Amino acid sequence: FFLWLAAKGRCLTADNLEKRGWLHDDSCHLCQREEESCLHLFLTCDLSRRVWTLMQRWIGIGFAPPTINDTSLTEWWMAARLNFWTGYRDIFDGVFALTCWFLWKERNARVFEQKF
Repeated sequence: FFLWLAAKGRCLTADNLEKRGWLHDDSCHLCQREEESCLHLFLTCDLSRRVWTLMQRWIGIGFAPPTINDTSLTEWWMAARLNFWTGYRDIFDGVFALTCWFLWKERNARVFEQKF
């Protein structure tokens, strides 16, 4: 369910909280520089891009890490998985899902537990 929300841009990030009329801090809790959105949180935030670059190095297969020009989490994910043989795409999908989940957990720790 979480990954579906992230792919659709529907996680409760600052931009979506604003649409619901909820009081919130609109800055990204990972970088404190940009307005928080699903796209920013999972792809274009400096911290997120560093995490994806580290994942790329760890996996050892050349998929392009996200850039600030990416416009869709799903489009980036689908393009990145094409760099893997068919049998390994499910593994990359799992790595992708876990990485997004841990970015979300880190964001929530900073929002709700004031962990930095």
